[in-house]
Formats: sequence, C-alpha cells, structure tokens
Amino acid sequence: MAGQKSTASNDDWFWTAGEIALIIGGLIGAMIYLWPSVRAATQPPPPPPINYGTLVVTQSFGDILGPEPDGSYIVTLGVDTMGGELPLTYTLTWSDGYTQTGNGTFQRDFPGYPNSLQGTVSVVSTDGQHASVSVTAPFTPG
Repeated sequence: MAGQKSTASNDDWFWTAGEIALIIGGLIGAMIYLWPSVRAATQPPPPPPINYGTLVVTQSFGDILGPEPDGSYIVTLGVDTMGGELPLTYTLTWSDGYTQTGNGTFQRDFPGYPNSLQGTVSVVSTDGQHASVSVTAPFTPG
C-alpha cells in the first residue's frame, strides 16, 4: 500500500487501556519509590539529646542506732544525688572492705558499738557518669 494516503480516524489520539494501565502503574511505582524521601522531608527534626547534667553525690545522713536487745548496733548511711541519667547504681565500700549495693540508703549490723565508720559510696549513671563521696557514721552535716 505504498503511495496510499493514511486513513487515520479521529479516534487515533485516544490511548489504549494498556497504555493507561502502564502510565498509572508507573505513577504508583514512582510514589512508592519516592514516598520515604517525601515523608522524611515533611518530618520535623528529631529533638536534641537530653542533657541530664553532671552527676553529683553527697552524704545525706549517717547514724549509729542501738543498742538492740541483743547488744548489736545498726549503722545507716545515705546519699543524695543530682544529675546523671536514671537508673543509678550505688555501691558502698566500707573501710573494712565490706561492699554493699543499694539505692542510696545502706544499713549494716555490728555486734558491738562501732566507734566511727567510714566508707566510699560510688554512683554510676546510665549515661556513663561516675561520682563518689566519702561517708561516715555518725555524720554531722556541715
């Protein structure tokens, strides 16, 4: 049919169903591919990391209680903390080498009256800070 004129009708400019499906599929694919970057662009930035402050520990009390009916005495020691990320880990090492862990309040029984007791409370926060304080019983706040 060389040399013949084309007999195109007015309906030739319409897209076929296959072409429409291909275009819609391409748009959906592009939306799925680009969605994470579009979503990230519309998200607010994350908050800055929390600064819990410098960990500080001080002795709050130290008492020798007793005598108990059996003649023993109870020694109690406590510390206060500020700063550091919770939870905190407390360790008391007494002057005789005995070690206790706790929540900042410690208690120990002695068979007789202890004249004066000393120790060191070490505190470690979850964010890795370390602080310590020397403690005594009896304790007089200064």
